[in-house]
Amino acid sequence: MSITDEVIDKIKDQLDMVEVAGEYIQLIRRGQNYVGLCPFHMEKTPSFTVNSNTNTYKCFGCGAGGDVIEFIRNMEGMDFVDAVKYLADRAHIPLDHSTKKVTTKEWDDFYEMNREAALFFMENLHSNSAALAYLKKRNISLDSVKKFGVGYAADSWNQLYTHLKKKGYKESQIFANGLILRSEKTNNYYDAFRNRLIFPLIDLRNRVVGFGGRILGPEEPKYYNSKDSQIFTKGNLLYGLHIIKEHRNRERILLVEGNIDVVMLHQYGIDYAVAALGTAFTKRQAQLLKRFGKDVYLCLDGDEAGKKATLRDIEILRKEGVSPKVVSIPDAMDPDDFIRKEGKDAFERLLYDSKDAFDFAISFYKSDLDISKREDYIEFIKRIGNHIATIPSEIEQEIYMKDIAKKYGLNEESLKKEFLVQRKRGKEIQDNFTQYTVPKANHRIENLFVNLCITEKVNALEFERGDAGRYLTNKGYKELYRRILDEYEKKEEIELSSFKKTLQKEARIPEPIIQQLRKVENFDAKDFTEAVQDVLVGLKSRSSIGTRRELKAAFDAAVQKGDMDKAMELMEQLDNLSVQKVEEND
Repeated sequence: MSITDEVIDKIKDQLDMVEVAGEYIQLIRRGQNYVGLCPFHMEKTPSFTVNSNTNTYKCFGCGAGGDVIEFIRNMEGMDFVDAVKYLADRAHIPLDHSTKKVTTKEWDDFYEMNREAALFFMENLHSNSAALAYLKKRNISLDSVKKFGVGYAADSWNQLYTHLKKKGYKESQIFANGLILRSEKTNNYYDAFRNRLIFPLIDLRNRVVGFGGRILGPEEPKYYNSKDSQIFTKGNLLYGLHIIKEHRNRERILLVEGNIDVVMLHQYGIDYAVAALGTAFTKRQAQLLKRFGKDVYLCLDGDEAGKKATLRDIEILRKEGVSPKVVSIPDAMDPDDFIRKEGKDAFERLLYDSKDAFDFAISFYKSDLDISKREDYIEFIKRIGNHIATIPSEIEQEIYMKDIAKKYGLNEESLKKEFLVQRKRGKEIQDNFTQYTVPKANHRIENLFVNLCITEKVNALEFERGDAGRYLTNKGYKELYRRILDEYEKKEEIELSSFKKTLQKEARIPEPIIQQLRKVENFDAKDFTEAVQDVLVGLKSRSSIGTRRELKAAFDAAVQKGDMDKAMELMEQLDNLSVQKVEEND
């Protein structure tokens, strides 16, 4: 099996040496390093050191050292290929790059092309008065422009395209790298970024992997990020993290909404700010926050959608062992606006006054209720009970239930019983839903899936985070899901009637599927959250059953042919599928 350098680089970038080594030995933090007893030789005084800056290890007793791949090779007695396969599976990195016949030179060409585009955008910036005026208006200094490599994409259909062609890049390369798009009407290529302030997206190896653009005029979408490509996955990166990587002090890391927020916070001395990239927060991004900051702060939009996103981020972070703090900015101001008006000290006071994750949840679930009324009071307790169920640690659950019982005058044992009843009921509902949708519903679950997507953007982003697209079996629904995500790249809400008309003109999706597309009504936020999770479970379970049937048929065929090597391989895949199903049901 051939493994590309790109896969190896991704493994080294995405897996935290501290986390991997910490599963084998106890590590204690000392400054920016972690130390422990070496697993490769007997010792009483810790000499095994993990450097969190370089993501490598070194034992000053026996001399062992290397990266995360070398560590697993030595710990598990694996050869290089098996260690890479093991770690790639852990990091959810597909090893099928080798089947795409992408050479190391082609990967390098993509990175070099992006670097060339970044330089081109930077030159554009300094020769465009409108872009410079915008920077001045936003109080973005030239030092910040240089630090983050900010540029400008001209209001032109093909300026970058023409420039890269002159540099020798092929149309197919530029298109695959997401720098140009193709018109469905004329089939002509045009620049993906036009009339936008450009923020290069840089990975942990200081390579330009994509771009984020902020429109200068009133057009939509206001923000636009490079689409995922062979070298770029939005959910695997945080804007500004390459700068934080170089800092010695990683006591704090702050997640904000936008690129300009990050630039301005750094400019005013809050040099531990990063931003997600216009998509649902992912497990990988949670791991990065954990890796680069001892204390994690969330400072997202203060509107209803922003608060819902904060709750989802909290749940993801908790699963990674992080209990974040939530920063609220008065008068619904952006971090950018607040720090320009009030300064660094005032912003850091907001961090000092931040709420812990559970207190934030209490405030959110109580915000639309009047708990002096019996019905609202009961609803509030149910909401909190459901929220506590999302906390992985049973000890934390116990502590929070004690706090709630004491603060709201409830009998602690009664609260625990109600909590257990709710948790059991939720499990039964989920199980029943799965049983119903898998054998009987055919494509009904996929229909509900796209309707939930079209109803609210947060639902679509939650499905995207759960990689739901891979479980769709109907090509029409797959294409519809892709089109919905494309629409949400441009806008916050989809106008249903005009969207249907567009789909009908494109004629790529069967008419019956388009006609069944409708928004789900009379759902509150809690119902949506449960429905999204239920649909995701149903899709996964149905996919699992289909995969199991295929594997079983292939296994029987291999046995009949006497190909026992193939049969054993298929048997292992069936076993893994069973383990996966048990883990999902736990």
